[in-house]
Amino acid sequence: MGTIDKNSVQIMPTSAEAEPSAPTLQDVLQAIAASREALEVKIDILSIDLGLLRSDNRLLSESVTATEREISKAIPTVAAVGGQMNSVQSQLLALESRSEDAENRARSNNFRVVGLPKTIEGSNKMRYFEESIKKEVAPDGIALFFSLEQAHRVPAQQHPLGAPETCGGKVTAL
Repeated sequence: MGTIDKNSVQIMPTSAEAEPSAPTLQDVLQAIAASREALEVKIDILSIDLGLLRSDNRLLSESVTATEREISKAIPTVAAVGGQMNSVQSQLLALESRSEDAENRARSNNFRVVGLPKTIEGSNKMRYFEESIKKEVAPDGIALFFSLEQAHRVPAQQHPLGAPETCGGKVTAL
């Protein structure tokens, strides 16, 4: 067999390896039409979204306007309520003062006796307290007229040195 010269052999490209041919006018028009259709779909979607945003913006604007209108109406009411609240507070302070005064006056007839023996009072605690107080307060020969509304022993805390028993009561008539 003979020898093959490398320079004399030409390798022809197969159809798969063939050079790309330049696009035809028909190919360019088809590509433009496809791009146009894709853009129109995207523009339609954006147009719908923009319409929804405009609608939401309009509703929000109306809501803000209505809220501002209601706040403007409420400002005088809030100011009036603030004034009324100051008035009620001053009335409350006056009532608290009167209540405290009445409570102090109600306590003015109260008394506390320390040192009465616990075992002697017997069955009638009121009479025992009245007699004990008359005997201790009034000197001999002077009459002391009063009556007790109530009398009771006051529970005392345990004192280490054995504190005397405490009794309390309220004088109703002198």
